[in-house]
Amino acid sequence: MNKITHAEHDVPSRPDLPSVSLQISFVEFVGLTAALMALTALSIDIMLPALPKIGSALGASSENDNQLIVILYIAGFAAGQLIYGPLSDHLGRRPASGASSRSRTQKWALGRTSNLIWIKAVHRGVARLK
Repeated sequence: MNKITHAEHDVPSRPDLPSVSLQISFVEFVGLTAALMALTALSIDIMLPALPKIGSALGASSENDNQLIVILYIAGFAAGQLIYGPLSDHLGRRPASGASSRSRTQKWALGRTSNLIWIKAVHRGVARLK
């Protein structure tokens, strides 16, 4: 069976972190990747039946405004991966998690104090990223 290995010379060295050799089989890698990809689709499928109630809670004026919730959820999910993925690669998981928590708190405060539907939708989409 093919093995996927993570060589130490491929990653920038950090003397304060212990070196760990990660070795998983190809089947495990495919399974984990498929599970991660399925989470996004599952979360949207779970959200769709409640979309009218979510829209009314956010103050959507028409049914078409509810589409923004799904669009902003997907955009927020993608932005989170683009920002925090390279950040955690460079700094490590713990500092990136701290930055993520602080950012989530700031976005929560912005979303709770705003009356605009698009800011609330961005707030809800970004909050689901973490």
